Amino acid sequence: MKFLNKTLSALIISLVLSFVLFANGLKGDFVADDKLVILQNPLITGHWSDLGEIFITPYYYDQTQAGLYRPLTVASYNFNKFFSDSPFGFHLLNIVLNALNGFMVFLLVSKLVNKRTAYMAMVLFMFLPIHSEAVSSIVGRAELMSFLFSSLSLLFVLNKKYALASALLLAGLLSKETTAGFFLVFLYLWKFKEHQTLKQVLSNSLYFVPSIAVYALLRVYVLGKYFIGVDHLMAYNPLRFASFLQSLWTSFKVLYLYLFKTVVPYKLSFDYSFNQIPIIQNPFLHYEVYAGIFILVALVYLMVKKKENIYGLSAAVFLLVYLPVSNWFVKIGTIMGERLMYAPSLGLVILAAVIIQNVKIKMQNDNNRAKPSSGLYGHVKFKILNLSPKLFIFHFSLLTLLAWYGFVIIDRNRDWNNESALIRSGYAASPNSVVNLTNMAFLEFNDKNYQEARKWAEKAIKVLPDHTPALYLAGHLYKNLGDTKSAESAWLRIIKLSPGYSKAYLSLGILYYEEGRLNEAEAVLGKGFELERRWNEAFPLALVKINRGKYSEAINLIINNFSEKPERRELKFALGLAYLKMGDKIKAEFYLNQVKDPAVEIGDYFRTVKDKKVFKIEEY
Repeated sequence: MKFLNKTLSALIISLVLSFVLFANGLKGDFVADDKLVILQNPLITGHWSDLGEIFITPYYYDQTQAGLYRPLTVASYNFNKFFSDSPFGFHLLNIVLNALNGFMVFLLVSKLVNKRTAYMAMVLFMFLPIHSEAVSSIVGRAELMSFLFSSLSLLFVLNKKYALASALLLAGLLSKETTAGFFLVFLYLWKFKEHQTLKQVLSNSLYFVPSIAVYALLRVYVLGKYFIGVDHLMAYNPLRFASFLQSLWTSFKVLYLYLFKTVVPYKLSFDYSFNQIPIIQNPFLHYEVYAGIFILVALVYLMVKKKENIYGLSAAVFLLVYLPVSNWFVKIGTIMGERLMYAPSLGLVILAAVIIQNVKIKMQNDNNRAKPSSGLYGHVKFKILNLSPKLFIFHFSLLTLLAWYGFVIIDRNRDWNNESALIRSGYAASPNSVVNLTNMAFLEFNDKNYQEARKWAEKAIKVLPDHTPALYLAGHLYKNLGDTKSAESAWLRIIKLSPGYSKAYLSLGILYYEEGRLNEAEAVLGKGFELERRWNEAFPLALVKINRGKYSEAINLIINNFSEKPERRELKFALGLAYLKMGDKIKAEFYLNQVKDPAVEIGDYFRTVKDKKVFKIEEY
C-alpha cells in the first residue's frame, strides 16, 4: 500500500508539474513543421479507415526522400483529429504524454536506485528547459511517444519480461527512428550491469529480433532507397558535406552545446541551420571542441570504470541513446536540434539526481553530528530548522535553479503561439541561420513588405547562395517589385541546382504564362507536373493548353489524373472552360455550374474569367 501511495503521488506530481509548466502553450497554433506533417497530410482525417494507409506512408506524406517513417506518431495526430481540428487538443495530448514520461522516469529510477532519488530525477526531468521544443511543438510528439515506449521497454527489461519489452521497442521505433539507441542500453545492461555471458546476451536479444525485423521490412517497403539515410541539404546538416575530421571536430562542439544548453538554457532555438554552427576547420581555435572531447571521455570512463553502479549506467543511457542523433555514424537531417535531447537527458537526470542525493545525505549526516548552540534559543533554532548553513544554501540553490528553469520554460512556450513568434524567437537566438533569415523574409512577404522581405532574402542568399527556399522567395519578391528578369533568373537557378524542386517550375511557368510566352510556359509547367502530379501544377498547365487551343489535351490531363469528377474547383473550372471552347455547352455548364462564381471561388488563382487570351494567375 505504501508503494502504491508513493507511485500514485509521483504520477500526480508529474501531471501537475507538466500542466503548470506547459499550460500556457495550450493556446499555441499549428506552426512550422506542424503544417507539413499534420495540416497537409490528406491521411489525417480523423477517420480510422485511413489507419492502414498511414502505416505504409512516409512521415512527410509526399516526401520519401526525407527518410522518415513514424506511423504511430501520425496515427496519434489522426486520433486528435477525430475529436477536433483545433490545435488545443494536440497540445493537450503532448502535455499529458510529457507527464507520463516524467512518471516513467520515476518508475525507472525507483527500480534502479530508490524512491527518494526517483522523485528528484522526475522533478529534474520535468524542469529541463531544453525539453520545451519537444513538448510545445506539436510535431515534437515523436520524441514524447518514442520516449514513453522506450522507457516502458527498459522497465520491462529490468523486470526480465523481454517479450513485452520487444513489443514496446517496436512501438517506439514506429514513433521515431532514434528509439534504436535504447536497444544498445539493453545490451550494456545485460553485459556490464548484470554480468551476463555473451550467450545469455544473445539469447535475450533474440526476443527483439522479430520486432526489429518487422520495423526494418516496413521501413524498406515505405522508404525504399531512403531506408538508411536522408536526402541531405547543406542548409540543415552541413556535416554531410564536411571532411571526416571537420565533421568530427564539429560534432564534438555540438555535444558540448547540447550539454551546455541543457544546464544553462541560454538562447534556446528551434533551428540551428547553416551557418549558425560553422564547420570547424581548425580545432585548436575552438575551446568547445576540447570541452566536447572531455565530456565524451568522461562518459566513456564512467561506462567502463563504474559499470557496476548507477554512475556507469546513467552515463551509458545518455551516450548510447545520444548516438543515433550524434551524426558520428549516420548523418541525420539536422546538425543540432534541442528536441533531440529529450530522450538522452534521461541519463543526465539520473546522474544528477544521484549526485544531488549523495551530497544532501552527506550534508545531513554532518549536520546531525553537529551540536546545537548553547542556550534555549540555539537549541530551539537547531530543532526547528535542523539545517546547517551549508544545507540551507544547498536547498535554496536547488529551488532557485528550478524556479529559473520553470520561468524559462513558461516564457519559451510562448514562442509556439504563432508562426511569427516562433520565427522571430528563432532569429533572435540563431541570427546566422539561413533558415531563420529566410523565415524572416517570408514574414515580411506575407505582410506585403516586399522591400524589407527582399533584404532578408538577400541576406539568406549571402549566407548560402544555393539555398533554394531563399532563391524561390527572392524570385517572387523580384516579381512583385516589377523585376521579372531577376525573378526568372532566380527560378532558373533553382531548376539548375535542384531539378526536383517542383515549385520553381510552377512559379516560372506562371511567369511565362502571364507574359504570354505560352510555349515556354507549357514546357516548364509540364516538367513541374511530371515531378509532383498535383492539382497545383495541373491547373495552370491546363489553362496554358486551353489558351494554345489544345482543348482535348487539357481535358485528358485533368480526367486521366484526377478522375472525371475532380474535387478541386480550379480543375472543374478548367474542364468547363475547355468544353466551352470546344463548343460542348452541356458539359461546359455541368462543370462551370459547380464552380458558380469563378471570380470569387477561385480568385486566388486568376483575376478574370472572361474573354482574355491570358488568365492572370496569382503567385503560388
